[in-house]
Amino acid sequence: MFIFLLSDTKKLDSSLKDSLIIEIAKRDNRIAYISSNKQPSHRKWFHNTAREYQAMNKDISMEYFDLSEDFSDQDLRKVLDFDIVHLSGGNTFEFIASIRKRDFSNIIQEFLKKNGLIIGISAGGIILTPTISIASINGDENSTGVTDMTGLGMVDFEFFPHFENTKTQRDDILDYSKKTQRKIYACSNESGLFVQNGEIVTFGKVEILDNKSENKSIRSSSIR
Repeated sequence: MFIFLLSDTKKLDSSLKDSLIIEIAKRDNRIAYISSNKQPSHRKWFHNTAREYQAMNKDISMEYFDLSEDFSDQDLRKVLDFDIVHLSGGNTFEFIASIRKRDFSNIIQEFLKKNGLIIGISAGGIILTPTISIASINGDENSTGVTDMTGLGMVDFEFFPHFENTKTQRDDILDYSKKTQRKIYACSNESGLFVQNGEIVTFGKVEILDNKSENKSIRSSSIR
């Protein structure tokens, strides 16, 4: 299993950027971009992300997919022709609702079985964890009325992107962790982690926040 969980693709920690470039290059620099919702015709967010990747390596190319009716089941299965999937940011509740509606989780499972690389950005990272409940703390509105908070469960911990380390934010996460009894990896905007066959490598400013009294700051490029 090869998964990056990131807050963003802009201004990344240098060691994270280097690792990302290496892993993408191993897989021919071709990325299937899965939008969390249907984008307007100009696809601003897709093109912005493509430029951010190409700033890392000009050889990286991306193809756009979303889970709307514009893409047939056959179209979505073309994702399996790629070795890298980028799950975009956006509203976590809307993203999981679309995944369930299109049964896209089966494609993700199949993709991981062939040792594909998944890059989950913000909401795209949260959906890979056991539950998406933490998205509410991160500011996402549950406008779709999702009641089943189960995530895809590709990892056994929770992920909190855009961590600013304010007292309010920290207290909210710690209160939440008392209910879930899981480790929460909180990442600043430039930071992230790489899950590789059960090992977790962290980059930049990452903290483990959990129900224990002592929280852990993790140095860049460490394994937990």
